[in-house]
Amino acid sequence: MKLTSYQMCTLQKLGRNISSRLNEDFVPRLRISNVYKDVMTRTRIDLQPFSLAFQHASLQIQTKVQMIQEAIKAGNDSKALELLQTLGNDPELTIDQQRQVRELIAKVRERQSLEEAKKYIRDKIRAGKFLIKSIQQRQETILNIAKEIVNRQKEFFEKGIAHLKPMTMAQIAQAVGVHETTVSRAVSGKYMQTPQGLFEMKFFFTTGIPTEEGNALSNTTVKNMIAELFKNEDPRNPLSDQQIVEILRSRGIKIARRTVAKYRAELNILPSHLRKVY
Repeated sequence: MKLTSYQMCTLQKLGRNISSRLNEDFVPRLRISNVYKDVMTRTRIDLQPFSLAFQHASLQIQTKVQMIQEAIKAGNDSKALELLQTLGNDPELTIDQQRQVRELIAKVRERQSLEEAKKYIRDKIRAGKFLIKSIQQRQETILNIAKEIVNRQKEFFEKGIAHLKPMTMAQIAQAVGVHETTVSRAVSGKYMQTPQGLFEMKFFFTTGIPTEEGNALSNTTVKNMIAELFKNEDPRNPLSDQQIVEILRSRGIKIARRTVAKYRAELNILPSHLRKVY
């Protein structure tokens, strides 16, 4: 079964803690004093290969790990969803007027004309303002996208992952008034802290599986339903893909057998004949 972004984040944090303990506590102990010499003398075993292995492990442990920080927080306060943009915690960018004066004086001292110096400063100010405006627009875009996600996925935030609805980037782009590629770039690598856990913002964009009522369920929701069926099956008589299709259709979900097979493979679940316990 695939792990959620929150579970992956937790496992990565655990891995970093273990690696840090190994690197700081155990590896140095194997290097200090005459531990190798003492052990080799007592056991007559050459431990040099193990020493090299631990040194290599130490180098591997020091590999950089990318830290995850949510760009958006969606809190559930008295059943009213509250959206907070944590990007607002970034330092505020402004134009340093004192530096403008210092650079103007420096340019004049370099024997440039006053007009040339003023033009240089104006160009730098214009570039700085453009950068600040671009960053502000990016933050506003992320916030608007998050608001639209919350509006469309209220049941997910209040009830859980089983209530995730199908939603595409094209739909969000049209609602926000930007191009679909802008949405894709804006949510790339961004995370949202929700009452259900930490999720990558791309998680909320899923295709839909039609139902008899004319609605649609997200493929993530259907995949979780399939996983639950496999979890509760009789090991001596495991469910086939076709049986899963029939069960889901009895619940009003129209799905093809090849789609069930695809989802089963994505869940890392073997075919029924390989799952059977004799």
